[in-house]
Amino acid sequence: MKKILIFSQGEKLGDGIIKIPFIYDLKKEIPNSVIFWVANGTTVYKDILNSFVKEKIDFIYEDLGIGIHTVYKPTKLLKELSKNEYDLIIDTQKTFIKSFYLKKLKTKIFLSNCANGIFSNIKNYKKLDNHKKRYYLDNIYNLLELYLLKKINKRSNIEYPEHILNKISKLFDPKKKYFGIAPGAGEKEKIWPIKRYVEIIKKFQKVGYNPCFFLGPDDEWAKKEIQMHFDEIFEPEKYYKEIPNVHCIMACTKFLSFAISNDSGVSHILSTGNCDLFKLFNNKIPSKFTKNYNNIHYIEPEYKNDIKSIEVSDVYNFICQKLG
Repeated sequence: MKKILIFSQGEKLGDGIIKIPFIYDLKKEIPNSVIFWVANGTTVYKDILNSFVKEKIDFIYEDLGIGIHTVYKPTKLLKELSKNEYDLIIDTQKTFIKSFYLKKLKTKIFLSNCANGIFSNIKNYKKLDNHKKRYYLDNIYNLLELYLLKKINKRSNIEYPEHILNKISKLFDPKKKYFGIAPGAGEKEKIWPIKRYVEIIKKFQKVGYNPCFFLGPDDEWAKKEIQMHFDEIFEPEKYYKEIPNVHCIMACTKFLSFAISNDSGVSHILSTGNCDLFKLFNNKIPSKFTKNYNNIHYIEPEYKNDIKSIEVSDVYNFICQKLG
């Protein structure tokens, strides 16, 4: 059995969802392995997303705590991990001091994105495209592909617990077509005007699509506006209180034709690979934070830092073009 250690800064919800396909493909490509997932901070793989990765990751550690202070006092966890000898360590972050100390662990192969691969054992690393605007999950996959000496062309989709899928499937009429709407965001400047969401919903209703709303506790303002225009609001999360919201939203993507969202935490949850996702951006670099291929598409404002410059017709025509 090969011992493989994956080191990360830690995972919040969005990061955790984005990296799940990588975890699946790591185990798929190296099945006879024991995988150690080590987060420098905290990781959602310990709790809310554990059910999605527990069959793939053997050991999950939090709070490794590598930093400048490690010079004077190595952390307890670092000492514990030092007792093992690994076949492969993949360092997914780029902070020099952290890579420097991680490199001290005993391993046959060490691969890192840090400092253009200066710590990596495999020296053809520089041949890889590591442009700062590249979707960052691609850079992590590149490290695995270096080790495998092959390209992973078809990445895994997220697997869902069967009992959750069975419950969620009962909410959707198989004879109807559905699309997701997530109009909220943590920052006001990232929110596309709710009146435009209402307008685009009506456009898609005219061609046979039914809206499926994903509204968080901070989105009451949006809900009030939506209720003024629609008799019913279909919110799957309301039906099964025992299913965590994250699991519910992720499972719903199996039954959606597409979804529209702002750049938000919910958009990451919708980025499961099951349906086309159209993300409206304000001022972030989309290619770094989202895939610009396959089923995830981004829509940028005409004027920098002004999401209000995105017109309903722009979004509608773009979606119609992509969906054929």
